[in-house]
Amino acid sequence: MAVEYYLGVLDYLIIVLTLLISTAIGIRFKSSSHEMGKMREYFMAGKNMSLLPVIMSATATMVSSLTMIGIPAENYKYGIQIWTFSLGMSLGMVLAAYIFLPVYFQCGVCTVYEYLEVRFGRPTRYFVSTMYILQMMLWMSAVLYSPVLAMSAVTDLPIEPTILVFGAICSIYCALGGLKAVLWTDVFQIILMFVTLLMIYIAGIEDGGGLTNIIDRANDGERLNLFNFQIDFTTRYTFWNGLFQGIFNGISIYSVNQTGVQRLLSLRNNKRAKLALLISIPLLSFLFLSSCLHGIILYAVYFMCDPILNSRETGLTKYDQLVPYFLVSNFHSIPGLTGLSLAGIFSGSLTTISSVLNSLATVTVVDIVHPIVQSLQRNEKKSLLLAKGLLNQASFRRLNATDPSVDGYPKNSLLVKLPSSYYASHEPGLELEREPVPFKNPL
Repeated sequence: MAVEYYLGVLDYLIIVLTLLISTAIGIRFKSSSHEMGKMREYFMAGKNMSLLPVIMSATATMVSSLTMIGIPAENYKYGIQIWTFSLGMSLGMVLAAYIFLPVYFQCGVCTVYEYLEVRFGRPTRYFVSTMYILQMMLWMSAVLYSPVLAMSAVTDLPIEPTILVFGAICSIYCALGGLKAVLWTDVFQIILMFVTLLMIYIAGIEDGGGLTNIIDRANDGERLNLFNFQIDFTTRYTFWNGLFQGIFNGISIYSVNQTGVQRLLSLRNNKRAKLALLISIPLLSFLFLSSCLHGIILYAVYFMCDPILNSRETGLTKYDQLVPYFLVSNFHSIPGLTGLSLAGIFSGSLTTISSVLNSLATVTVVDIVHPIVQSLQRNEKKSLLLAKGLLNQASFRRLNATDPSVDGYPKNSLLVKLPSSYYASHEPGLELEREPVPFKNPL
């Protein structure tokens, strides 16, 4: 019979502390900025940001908890061929740095969609801005729900209150500190992400029997499919589809997506923006490839006892549950480590959501409201009040859209429970008896 696992007091304290630190950063920049009443300061961080926070934010913005949870599951099940996505992403970012960014700085725009009006007319600007707003609202709902999956995997807290808490905290520091607060909280949160990855690697390599054993098991299970050059539209991952998908993603995110471009526009000139984007390439590639390798490590750890195929014993039903399950089973005995690892996963979502919220407020005010109500454009105080109101409204709608009780998806379907035999196996003199279940590549 499965046994539900509970976070300890220290775990909760660490998670709460990380949220309070993020809020404190927003409060600090609200109180320290003498020009917070200026739109240039709120939306563009005064265009005088230093390189460090912009580099870290450009890296963290599009690396959400979906990456930290979903990519290892994909590599566990289908192999590491998806690694070429990071190669393509790097190429796309280089193209963005040398082709698109100079145009935005030359035009002196606040949003990428202002350029569309200059080039194609106002209707195009309205249409693309509206599509961006709709896309980001849907994207935020998915990104916010993913860390709650990690929380529901190890606690009995209701999903809805957890969503409300994280959404509210993110909205508070975004509304208080503007883009500058978003950039500096990204620095803090990406550090937590790196710490979580390091913890996973240390525990995984030990449980997998060392690097040599991990490589041998991954090779036996056909997970080291690094160079599949075949052109087959029915194959899930090949060298080419991962490469081209990465190129298009790199161009779209850092060239024509306000969320990716806005932090680069907060720098003084095109030279610094180009440098920041190029430096962020190896950091972003490292995060993505680390998530890929994490999936290979998990495969080696569960080589002869796939948790999904042994669902009666583990309680797992989806491969997306592997990362939370691994964290719980390895760190539950050490006070605070589970909370720290979950804080790293939550940080992946908070970086994305905060960046998107700030960009949504900017696009709505600058691209939709100001062209229609030109008198408001001359009143910066009212414009900022509108932006903060829209930010909170967007957050509310995101929370409302993140309803886990949809048809076919039970509220607690991702609850990870450790079987009683797991705890028994760790008592002196007792051994866990299970039938080995090998797991080969389904492709």
